[in-house]
Amino acid sequence: MNLRTSLFLLFLSSATFAASYYSPDSIPSPVLPDKAKNEAIAYGLAIGSTYLPGLIGVAISKNSDARPIQTIGIALALSGVVVGPSTGQIYASSYKEGLLGIAARGLGLSLMVANGSHFISSGGHHKFNGSDALGLSGSFLFFGGFFYSLIDTHFAVHRYNNPGERNLQKFGVTPSWNIDENGTPQPGMMAWARF
Repeated sequence: MNLRTSLFLLFLSSATFAASYYSPDSIPSPVLPDKAKNEAIAYGLAIGSTYLPGLIGVAISKNSDARPIQTIGIALALSGVVVGPSTGQIYASSYKEGLLGIAARGLGLSLMVANGSHFISSGGHHKFNGSDALGLSGSFLFFGGFFYSLIDTHFAVHRYNNPGERNLQKFGVTPSWNIDENGTPQPGMMAWARF
């Protein structure tokens, strides 16, 4: 079998595989334009819901001498930091991903506060112990959850606007033909992943 015949058979088998994989029932149907979610709005909500409560909460707690009002300001600032980055995901109907980010930031912030209160209660004379590892783990969870939500906001909008793609295979293996150094086609396999 010559090279042209091998390449033609490879093309034919690839086209057949693609046609069988993407049957008319599996082709994604996009969301209508008037119902589609906007990525700029998702990021605007995520960033605005993070910084506005934070700034307002800090201003309230700084400009008041009353302890209850300071507590409200701090709670407002912390709620913006914990919940805010996930509002873009929630806007795009990615509720599980949004709640995962909120849980990671909430747990991380709790661990950091526990570590900070331990440091303050020791009067600043503190030797490394297990609470430092908790504080470091809290920082990792908090900032990881923060960046996770901001990065996933793009994908959340894409998932909403292309609902058919949720059901497509995430990874797979397909047969292929590889050409060796002599120009002879050799059967092979190709692995792929969809993110």
